[in-house]
Amino acid sequence: MVGITAISTVIFYFIACTVAVAVVAESNARASPIYNICEDAERNARKYFGKV
Repeated sequence: MVGITAISTVIFYFIACTVAVAVVAESNARASPIYNICEDAERNARKYFGKV
């Protein structure tokens, strides 16, 4: 069941990114590599779920 794995991965990324952005000061969160990685993960998730 690839779908379940993908959903779990997206949920994991969402939680990790929420925590990371909360830990990093909001003023420089957008400039941090963590934010860019999260944005990429979100974009990929939307691409994947757009096909489903």
